[in-house]
Amino acid sequence: LRPTVESISYPDFRQVETPPTREEITQSEADDFNEANRRRFEMMEYIMQHERPYADPGFNRERLCRLAGFNRHVALQSLRSQGYNDIHEYISRYRVAELRRLIERGEITDIKQVTQVGFRIVKTATLSFERYENMSLVAFLEKHVGQPSSVRDDTAPTA
Repeated sequence: LRPTVESISYPDFRQVETPPTREEITQSEADDFNEANRRRFEMMEYIMQHERPYADPGFNRERLCRLAGFNRHVALQSLRSQGYNDIHEYISRYRVAELRRLIERGEITDIKQVTQVGFRIVKTATLSFERYENMSLVAFLEKHVGQPSSVRDDTAPTA
């Protein structure tokens, strides 16, 4: 079962420059169920891309739903229609993508800095990174930082 799960690709992030209006979402709900899900998803994507709430370690499902203006059932339905399993996975994928970006830019050079992208503890960041990037966070840091001494896999809480 593990090889099957690992071979499933995750959806790509979609760049959303302007969020759909409440009127557009309401109209699509009346016209086309799939279009309504897509529009609600675009609203969540816009929030995640432009407000970057995932960088707050306290950001969670309830806060995403509150920001988007949807209840958790509607939010989950919209995310699932786009290939996500759940809201927590969606938030974690944003955190991992930002972690990767900051490591590649040289802004994160130590594994303890994972709190900058919203992870509370190193272990969660390490497991999430491996799950979504198919490689070890420690190895990725070593590759980009080049200093194994600054890359340690401490699993104790950092915040």
